[in-house]
Amino acid sequence: MSIILSATNLSKVYSHRNHTTLALNNVTVSFEENTFTTIIGRSGSGKTTLLHLLSGLDKPTSGVVYLNHCQLSSLNERELLALRRKHVGFVFQENTLLNEFTVYENIMLPCIIDNRTLDTAYVDDLLHTLGLWDQKNYYPHQLSGGQMQRACIARSLSTRPTILFADEPTGQLDRKSGCEVFDLLLLSSRKYNTTIIQVSHDLKLAQMSDRILYLNDGCLSHKMEDFYAD
Repeated sequence: MSIILSATNLSKVYSHRNHTTLALNNVTVSFEENTFTTIIGRSGSGKTTLLHLLSGLDKPTSGVVYLNHCQLSSLNERELLALRRKHVGFVFQENTLLNEFTVYENIMLPCIIDNRTLDTAYVDDLLHTLGLWDQKNYYPHQLSGGQMQRACIARSLSTRPTILFADEPTGQLDRKSGCEVFDLLLLSSRKYNTTIIQVSHDLKLAQMSDRILYLNDGCLSHKMEDFYAD
């Protein structure tokens, strides 16, 4: 498999008045295409910061990120937006569906905004794969928490992204719904040949991933014992 995303010596420092926080410390990591990686870490370990830097939502203090062989820091905002719209999908912990649209309309929305040709057969397949066919005409308030996250996953996959970033996608769900959503993310990675990178604090769920990385105080490791280090 080829490398689709890589970061070298990535650090992020946040400054507030006279105080600085090292959120990410000299991280070097790469991700192969069509794989599922979970980054495990406690709250405040730098998980979301790393995800934002890898996806181009934020800029590092130092270090470089290459996405699909393109150095993100070399792009202006317009070029960066175009790259994300073409190659990147996002799933967040919170429900981000638009309440005035049905499930089907929410899933179609990214393609409509981007003036893409609507592939209704593909969207129908997403609905079946993610168990939402019977709810396709429902509005978000008519869905359970797990169903809303499934709809968010379907929407993020509707543009056929190269990489899907998921930030604690099961964090607000009960154990059963969380397992179902995780299983569907894994299935989506296999079926649609999508590289998925998610961050989580749930080690039990993460063990179903192709690879687990451990983040502790901004430092990344492949070893589980580093996750428990003080």
